[in-house]
Amino acid sequence: MHRCKWMLGFVGLVVAGACGPGTPADTDATSGSTATTGAEPSSEGASETESTESPTSGPGTTGTTGPTPTTSVEPETATSSTTDDPGTTTTGGPDGLAACGFAESTVRGLVGQAFVAGDFDQDGAIDLVVKPDGGTAQIHFNGGNGAAFTAGLVHDIANGGQMAGGDFDGDGRVDVVHYDFTIADELQVQLNIGGELAPPLSTPSDALYYTFRVADVDGDGDSDVSLGGRHSEPVDVLLADGGALTATHQLQVSACYATGSDWADFDGDGDLDFAVVGDCNAVLGMPPIAMHLREGDGYVALPDVGLAESSDPPVLVAGDYDGDGVVDLVTQGHHQTPHFNRHLGVGDATFAALEPFEVPDDRWIRQALDADADGRTDLLADGDGLVVLYRSTGSGFEPCLVGAGVLAAAADFDGDGRLDVMLKEGPSFTLARGQ
Repeated sequence: MHRCKWMLGFVGLVVAGACGPGTPADTDATSGSTATTGAEPSSEGASETESTESPTSGPGTTGTTGPTPTTSVEPETATSSTTDDPGTTTTGGPDGLAACGFAESTVRGLVGQAFVAGDFDQDGAIDLVVKPDGGTAQIHFNGGNGAAFTAGLVHDIANGGQMAGGDFDGDGRVDVVHYDFTIADELQVQLNIGGELAPPLSTPSDALYYTFRVADVDGDGDSDVSLGGRHSEPVDVLLADGGALTATHQLQVSACYATGSDWADFDGDGDLDFAVVGDCNAVLGMPPIAMHLREGDGYVALPDVGLAESSDPPVLVAGDYDGDGVVDLVTQGHHQTPHFNRHLGVGDATFAALEPFEVPDDRWIRQALDADADGRTDLLADGDGLVVLYRSTGSGFEPCLVGAGVLAAAADFDGDGRLDVMLKEGPSFTLARGQ
């Protein structure tokens, strides 16, 4: 059995356009997975993955990872039931979905979009960095139970688009990286200095487009960044040193431009490899998945380790979806009806033929994580005004309703050891607490 170390956390939340890779919207419209992609809420050793193993890439932050809960999230059928917390209800009902077992409570003190979750002041509670408007970033500090947040200083930034978290200077504290699709000429890192954000460190880049990922690519203890190239350009890999990012590697895409990617140990040798799928202006087809295996300080390219589908928005997320200890992939398709495809790993960085699973219209995968701590990677998706958890059963996926709204972040916000999901519906926020 190979040891799974897939890296999916530290990802900004991104929304794709309606016809091929375009300019994503902010995450108050939806909280996309590449969204950018997602968060490991511990203060030490967070990774970009959803796994029951110890994370490997620095303090946790955003959008696609959650803690390892101590109890399972079992589906319920009630549409409304009281709990010990007055005014709290159990979600369930719409679309005929059973409830996942989360209890909702109103959150005070949050406003904004483009969320990054992490313990920024190192007090043991998961905070959120938000974008109040296009040119600022602000930490909102968790009062301890996820019900109320207090706003910190407002920081001016040049890039108001997508944000993600990581430890870019290796000091054990959660930092923030961000960029704007409309500017697309620089990447900015803001280091965490005592629970606030330092002025941005800017890195010029002309490759900012889709599939923005953060992971400890070279295994040196700090977070690095990969950026999808556009119009047949390769993916740029930028390595961090003291918070500064330097373009070091270029990884080719098999078809057109990169639209979905993830870092994981696909061949089981202990270091991170890179899987990426390309697209061609959302033309219906079956683009190949390219694999770049880490070998020494460089990469060996395997140009076709499986076939995905053209999809919009793009999705490629790694995880152990059948619980066999080998890293698998999920991609998303949108031909006649929306669906996602599971690609089971063989163990040598190749995959079995895709297995399609239907999902409701306009519902898209945003984050992969082991929500019920059963050793299998689950999926959070949103769309149609609902957030849905697709629980891995080993042979497939079982959907259940988390709550109404879009996915803002997933982490243990109330500190009880269970995964919680922050939901945003218009200007209001609700915390769906794991039970």
